Amino acid sequence: MSQAPSVRLISRTPSRQLLRWVAVLVPLALLPLLLDGVWHDRAAWLWLLLALLLIVAAVLDRLLAAALPEIALQRQLPERLSQNQWTTIVLQLKGNARGTLFDLYPSTAVEIEGLPLLFDGDGDYHYRLRALRRGGLDFEGVQLQIDSPWGLWSRIVQIDLISSCSVYPDFASLLHALAINPDQRQLLPGVHIQPRRGEGTEFLQLRDFRIGDSLRSIDWKATSRYRRPITKEFHEESNQHVVILLDAGRGMRAIDNGVSHFDHALNAALLLAWVALHQGDRVGLLSFAAESRWIPPRQGRQEWNALLHAVHDLPCSSDAPDYTAAARELLQRQTRRSLVVLITNTRDDMPDELARAAQMLQSRHLVMIADLHEVALDQAIAQPITDMASALRHSGSLAFLRQRRRQIEKMNHMRLISMDCTPQQLPTHLLQNYWRIKRAGML
Repeated sequence: MSQAPSVRLISRTPSRQLLRWVAVLVPLALLPLLLDGVWHDRAAWLWLLLALLLIVAAVLDRLLAAALPEIALQRQLPERLSQNQWTTIVLQLKGNARGTLFDLYPSTAVEIEGLPLLFDGDGDYHYRLRALRRGGLDFEGVQLQIDSPWGLWSRIVQIDLISSCSVYPDFASLLHALAINPDQRQLLPGVHIQPRRGEGTEFLQLRDFRIGDSLRSIDWKATSRYRRPITKEFHEESNQHVVILLDAGRGMRAIDNGVSHFDHALNAALLLAWVALHQGDRVGLLSFAAESRWIPPRQGRQEWNALLHAVHDLPCSSDAPDYTAAARELLQRQTRRSLVVLITNTRDDMPDELARAAQMLQSRHLVMIADLHEVALDQAIAQPITDMASALRHSGSLAFLRQRRRQIEKMNHMRLISMDCTPQQLPTHLLQNYWRIKRAGML
């Protein structure tokens, strides 16, 4: 909420009402002078008198409106907005005036519903705003078109009402999914947990044997002591390190369903971070391309908000990603063995460099690569071939996807965990592989 410091006059112009009266009365008053003898003198004097009265009224109305009205204005604006979510903005006005109100919202990266607003005296006036980009939003002020007392003049005044807020990734829907079931293993459709292999997990407790338990988990000493089957119960290891290596280069600027691949990837990365932090792991993030932003791995559920704040304004540049430089930087910054989750969108000239960078990381870390591709490629393959253009589009898309699959298979042979998916599939794939790694004790 912000308090208006002053009211500043921008312009003063005749109102539409005054212009309509002038357009009607002035020609009627002058017509008898141009067409002598057509009308009676009495009618001519009547129209001339009305025109003079209008002029006098306009002069008096302008004098009455010479002083600017006393107006106080406040804007109620949340400190945080969610990307692509509608938010109600409230303008609280106090003052004896009427007219039209227009908030000077940021001119780019927003959608607006409800402006301009008609106002008449004190009241709360609402409109809706949807932020399309993450980062900061700055509101410069408010402009008001105020009618004079008789409505013959219109004044444009501006109130320098400065406000700002931050736009964060749209995580509300994913948090809602998390709140449905506290067990993070059932977060999204398609996430299934594979059976645990007994190694690489932490001992939790002894309990009675249950139908379905593995015979290998039976503790024979405890069974002999209590004279009934006792089994060992394990849980996934905690306090492991997960580092998200996020490509912020030009390939991630691709758009699917109005949302960039980078925003899809950032939301999926935040979801993975949320799950890993609740699992007791440490989570960090390194972005690479034009801007390298490093958030060291931290532990604790409260650290998720700090991570969210650190990346909410992370930009996606038009520069090509340098996978090798990113790998070197991460090896310098992160010395402890970690699960490195690299999210990118490769083009024809990138796979070999990506494989070399992954091999560098593999010398110390467990590497998982998520390579995104456009939904339009799948749609082009699914569409029927009706002419030469559609045939070329189909064959080109098919060849590109086959090349990507060969690259994924090549990296899998290098003992890298690789996946080729659309942005919409990314959250499920990341969680599925994260839990598979945890259950198998691969770290």
